[in-house]
Amino acid sequence: MPLLSALGLGYIAACIVLFLMQDSILFYPEESTFSIDVPFEEYQLPVSKSGKIISRGYVANRDADGPVVVFFTGNLGEARTYVERFSQFDVPVVISNYRGFGKSDGNPRERTMVNDAKLLIEWVRSEFPNRSLVLMGNSMGSAVAILAFDEHVDGLILAAPYRSLVHVGRKTPGRFFPLRLLMRTKLDVRSRLDSLPEKVLVLYSKDDTLIPTEETLKVLEHLPQAKVVVAQGHHNNLLSYEHTLSAIKTWLQTGFDES
Repeated sequence: MPLLSALGLGYIAACIVLFLMQDSILFYPEESTFSIDVPFEEYQLPVSKSGKIISRGYVANRDADGPVVVFFTGNLGEARTYVERFSQFDVPVVISNYRGFGKSDGNPRERTMVNDAKLLIEWVRSEFPNRSLVLMGNSMGSAVAILAFDEHVDGLILAAPYRSLVHVGRKTPGRFFPLRLLMRTKLDVRSRLDSLPEKVLVLYSKDDTLIPTEETLKVLEHLPQAKVVVAQGHHNNLLSYEHTLSAIKTWLQTGFDES
């Protein structure tokens, strides 16, 4: 009995630690001085009612034709690192940083991530009126794109999408804990999957060990309309491969009539 009591107390203590530390486990924000060798601009967007919290990101190819892409990153790093590679799409690309990432103020939370994304979409529509709008998300950002999607969005690009972070966590040692009760940031997209637009591009890697392939395949069960690009390699490099970048560029340039 003393052993069982000790194990029980240890499990409860582990749950408490996991609950308190979950943001540091999930989010890895940083501000980068990564050199950019293509033209770009920075934007600032107030995202709090007080106007004191500013979201900051980047715009590439502002004067280009074609649809406008709004990109949401994963949980690691800084949006700045995407500017140069996405400029090769030859369409306008708005690349956002969540709160606490890059130069953006505040701290990331699920509610603010999605609400800020919706505010950014409104701003992009005002900056690029009468243009097709495509939301693009990588890993965690795929859920943000899906949850921020509305009926006026023309297309989605989802890199390594998943059903919820709870489902992803259940493929890790976290499965031994009551994740649905403990996790504040779930980013559960299941209720939205059957209402996504006709134009959807999904990219994933067979070798992904962070977002298991089976998770993306579960998402694809709801997206018979999606064009699918399968790569091989590490999760963090999915949007660095020439194969996937070329597929995105072709899909953008051939799927939207901006005449």
